[in-house]
Amino acid sequence: MERRMREVTQAHHIINHIRTASVSISEPGLDSSARATLVVESLRSFPQLETLKIFGSESLRRSTVQYRSRLLADAFEPYSFPFVTRIVLADGFYPILACFPGVRSLGFANVRISSLLAFAQDHCPSLEEIVYTGSSHRAIESIAVVYQDIQRLVLGPALLPLKFKVLRKLTNLCYLEFVHREADGFPTLSSSIKGAQKVLTASLNPAPKMIRIMTLEDQTNFVRAETVIHMPTQSQ
Repeated sequence: MERRMREVTQAHHIINHIRTASVSISEPGLDSSARATLVVESLRSFPQLETLKIFGSESLRRSTVQYRSRLLADAFEPYSFPFVTRIVLADGFYPILACFPGVRSLGFANVRISSLLAFAQDHCPSLEEIVYTGSSHRAIESIAVVYQDIQRLVLGPALLPLKFKVLRKLTNLCYLEFVHREADGFPTLSSSIKGAQKVLTASLNPAPKMIRIMTLEDQTNFVRAETVIHMPTQSQ
């Protein structure tokens, strides 16, 4: 692991073009504070880094995941990454948001939502977009209460069927992206469109508004079609 990281950070013709980096806590070499620090220091060597994704693991024991999460969180703590604008976090990593003051887009699944949102409020003043790929409708309710001024919301397929009514609390929203499934027991596409339009109609944001819907085929996650709707501004 150490040799691989050194090879990358010494290749200046490569690191100057890296804009996205991913870290997985299932990495076999990520088992000591020294190696966790090496990972973070390597990330600091990417001057154009804009997006960071930290992935968890379902194959490791929970105690191992927690241990490695603490190693990485401690390694991030002394540093700041002001130029990273998009971050995707695995569960347990919300404290590192203090290292990313310039984040505009925050992605997460079923994490400790109240703690994460509190950290984001305190340390990410420029946050504009939330990407939620988890399955908890309560998480969406928390987002709607804590982040009523969020401008962009992207929701994954695990939330189906969507409850649009709670999203009307997002009174600054101008972009809504979600998934529609063509299968028995799910709302029709036209019904989903109407629900989304009511959400954005309730928004007080004067900016142009847009709805993007990914239609999945039956019980698969295969995208069958994409629907994009541009809503008129309030002055139109």
